Amino acid sequence: MVLVVWCPPTGLAAQGEALTAQSALFDLRPPASGPAISWERQLLDDLRPLGFDPPAGPRIHLALMLEPYMGRVEQGVKTIESRWGKVHCAPHGQVTAGDAVVFKRSGGPIRGWSTASWAKTYALGADSVTAAVLVDRFRAQLGVADDFAAAVGDHRFATLIGLGTFHPLEAGHVVVGKTSRAGWVILRGGR
Repeated sequence: MVLVVWCPPTGLAAQGEALTAQSALFDLRPPASGPAISWERQLLDDLRPLGFDPPAGPRIHLALMLEPYMGRVEQGVKTIESRWGKVHCAPHGQVTAGDAVVFKRSGGPIRGWSTASWAKTYALGADSVTAAVLVDRFRAQLGVADDFAAAVGDHRFATLIGLGTFHPLEAGHVVVGKTSRAGWVILRGGR
């Protein structure tokens, strides 16, 4: 199973305006009565009372996870999170040691968070490294199936993130106002 990350197009103002208009169509939340707060800020505010207390790292990320990978992170079996892309997009080059990663099951609730103990990015081929080499070297820590290397073999970018201790959160009632299809979002400290 491969998580395909959708990266919104960049560059043209018209594309950005179209994405904003499209996102507004799917935002079913009632209008705010006071000053607008971004969904990212609201999410962080909602998580703090539940025990989300990351160290003072430069960034906080939201990672959407499919099963069985989410369960493997929770169980401590998957100790390296990986993201593979055909285009350069988050989290490639934007995660550093000390960053907090909040994990949300795709189509489900936020499950918990971890601190990145290390992060390494690869331009596959350019770094003389292939997807197959990375998957073979880190297969156990990635918690992936035998056919995973073939599924990501045509990707050009890889990000590997060492995960510290997983901290579960009972955040089933917390609303995530994300409307894009992106599988990785920088909640705070993004470039």
